[in-house]
This record gives sequence, C-alpha cells and structure tokens, in this order.
Amino acid sequence: MISAAAYNLRHAFNPHGRDGRKVFWKHFLFVVLLNLLCAALIMVPAFGSLIGDISANSNALEASELEAALLRDMAQTGLAKHLAQLGLGLGVMNIVLLSASIIRRCHDANLPGIILMVPLALQLIWMFFAFGQLSKIDATIERAAQARAVGQSATIDPAMIAQDMLGWIVVLIVILIGLAKSQPGPSRYGEGPVVL
Repeated sequence: MISAAAYNLRHAFNPHGRDGRKVFWKHFLFVVLLNLLCAALIMVPAFGSLIGDISANSNALEASELEAALLRDMAQTGLAKHLAQLGLGLGVMNIVLLSASIIRRCHDANLPGIILMVPLALQLIWMFFAFGQLSKIDATIERAAQARAVGQSATIDPAMIAQDMLGWIVVLIVILIGLAKSQPGPSRYGEGPVVL
C-alpha cells in the first residue's frame, strides 16, 4: 500500500498513463485511512470532552434528556459546524488525491478520462450544498435538541438526505471505475498498467 500511495502522491497531478486495479485500490485504501485518521484526530477529542461533561450528569437524566444535552452542547460549542467543515476539507483532499488516479484507472480500462467529470461534478454539487448549510447547522442541531428534550424524535431534513445520497453515488461511481477490467496489452493510453 505504501508504494502505491507514494506513486500516486508523486503523480497526483499527472493524468497520463494507466493504473492497474491493485495500484488503484491500494491508493484508495490509503485515502480512506487518511480520511479516518483526520476525522479521528478532530472528532475523538471533541466528542470526548462533550461526553465527559454530560456523563457526570448521566445518572439524573433520561435517555432523551441525555441526547438533548449532547445535541445542545454540540450546537453551543459549534462542534456540528466544525464537523461539517471537516467534511468539506476532506472532500477537497479526496478530489486532489484521487482525481488523476481515477483518470489513469479509466485509461487502464480503455475508458476516456473525461468520465471523471461525473463523480467530480456530483462531489462539487454535494460540497456546494454542504457549504450552504454551514450557517444553519447549529440551529438545526438546537431544534433537534429541543425535540429530544421533550421526548420527540428529531426530524430529518429531506434536503440533507438527498445531499448524502449524492455523496454515496460518487463513492459508487468510483468503486465501479476501480472494478473495471484492465485491458491487456498496449492501448492509446500507454503500454500497460503500472504494477507496484
């Protein structure tokens, strides 16, 4: 995995050539692990302090009151907004780290690299909507906290569900490109796939 990640980092802005499936998937795994590491470095300390503060009062609170307190603290500390900003930052990082690799993977399957425009456009639309929700996220979390405080379910905004579906469609397209069969021998994109 390290050699595939190093190769892809050196060629992060070079769409020429062909990446075999193994090289692509090792790099994809590296990017996923990098996303998890970044998220953990930010989320674990933030949630740890919130949960620590609330757990001190957990014996006196019902489950719905405990959820309401957690949501209220997330809104008051701005944690929800920071997590959304983290998602946007990771989205930009993923575009930079995966775009050229996806094009080279398309080339290895004898597909035009322009196919990248489909998941890229969907990712940018997702990011546009996510950015537009940043100013409303704390209010949304506060409304959810109020609903849980009185024992009601928090409502889910249908627009957020649609936005999340866009993100999963991007992942599905990238997976399909990664699974595409390599074309044997030389092609218009190069002699053969990179094998590491």
